[in-house]
Amino acid sequence: MGLIDGTHIPVLSPRDGYKDFVNRKGWPSYVLQGVVDDKGCFWNISCKMPGSAHDATVLRQSELFQKAHLLPKGVKNIEGEEVRLLVVGDPAYPLLDWLIKGYTNSPNLTPEQESFNVYLSSLRVGVEMAFGKLKSRWRVLLKRSDFHFSFAPTMIATCCALHNFCEKQKDAISTNWLE
Repeated sequence: MGLIDGTHIPVLSPRDGYKDFVNRKGWPSYVLQGVVDDKGCFWNISCKMPGSAHDATVLRQSELFQKAHLLPKGVKNIEGEEVRLLVVGDPAYPLLDWLIKGYTNSPNLTPEQESFNVYLSSLRVGVEMAFGKLKSRWRVLLKRSDFHFSFAPTMIATCCALHNFCEKQKDAISTNWLE
């Protein structure tokens, strides 16, 4: 059904609450949480949480989480197997009836659990590629903009919408942009 992850978008943070915006890398940002489909298009985003927020907190505060009961509950037949539709996330996310995640890294993982993590990680590359394309197309997302921090979520959401348009139009990405 989708792949979920977060990325940081640099912002000019407010004077009050500056610390809330400083992410684990030491610079102020908003967290962009995105869920992408198999074509790399965003079908859900949340970009209202400051950079210090953990992925699980961003999820809990998102519209996706609030309206998760509306997500499709069906199954899809894939090569003769009935497969439940799920959102795939990394171990930072909570395990939910609609969100599957890898096992938390530990020396006690069984070979089967490690293998499961490898397969899930290879799936999640799709959302990381979508973020890479998004930031390559809309370079404003790569560096701090000097406009008021409260405008950043609107700018981020607009870039995501434009990204989807480009993807649906099969607009090519220059490999030079990805550097």
